[in-house]
Amino acid sequence: QALLELVSAKAAEVAYWERRIDELNEDDLTWGVTKIEDGIDRDLTTHIETREARKDLALDLLHVAQRDLANFAAAALHAGVDRALVKVAQSQAVQIVEILRAALNDDRVTITGEPEAVILDALRRKGLAA
Repeated sequence: QALLELVSAKAAEVAYWERRIDELNEDDLTWGVTKIEDGIDRDLTTHIETREARKDLALDLLHVAQRDLANFAAAALHAGVDRALVKVAQSQAVQIVEILRAALNDDRVTITGEPEAVILDALRRKGLAA
């Protein structure tokens, strides 16, 4: 049961990060602001942004969650958990994240903050995301 809960939790986290990455354009995944300098030069306010090639943090977090999910699923199978139960645990977690996303994006719902951040915070409070 504990291994299935871990599989479910990681599947929810993977679904969350996959969706976040899907919402980024390709440039955001590989290019971005790495430094911001605000100041004053010759009595004028300056704002300098340094942009460099870099991998988006969400991509790293997705890869970590995917590795964890693979490890937990393998451990569950190794412990004798039926393959179908492992797949059900993964599927249910993904469905829960999608239901949360749909509910929070419904025009009838008012939230403070970004729906994606609210979902991630909820997953973290339940121990379902790092």
